[in-house]
Amino acid sequence: MKNMKNLSTLCPILLALSLVLTGTIFANPAFAAGNSVTENKDETVYGFLNTDGSIKDVRVVNRLITSDRGKWTDSGNYLSVRAMEAVPEPDLSPGRVVWDLTGKEGKSFYYEGVMNKPLPLKATLTWRLDGKDVSADALTGKSGKLLWTGAFTQ
Repeated sequence: MKNMKNLSTLCPILLALSLVLTGTIFANPAFAAGNSVTENKDETVYGFLNTDGSIKDVRVVNRLITSDRGKWTDSGNYLSVRAMEAVPEPDLSPGRVVWDLTGKEGKSFYYEGVMNKPLPLKATLTWRLDGKDVSADALTGKSGKLLWTGAFTQ
């Protein structure tokens, strides 16, 4: 009876553990793409705006910590990419970028990608000089009391 109780406690734990490990392996891009690089990845998105609030460009800075030798594939529709350190040029194709990170084991690797993708926010910027609405271009060389207003909506 005691063995059955232990088994009934152990089975749900083993089942949960197997589901977590299976999900981790198949959800991990390194395993899914057949990469030999194991990674931890952080991504920060920067939206650069024009003076009226429209999107100028969207840049994504990726930080990767590698632990094995090999190539690493990132999914993303980048218009261009730039390594922030000395590595061989990547293979850039629609929907992916492939980096050769041989020699970078255990180190952080940073790169920036430019995307043509909308931000999840809409920005509206307005400018007032001495109480009057003006365009940002009209402010060059002017002096006075400036009020800048930024409104962001989803």
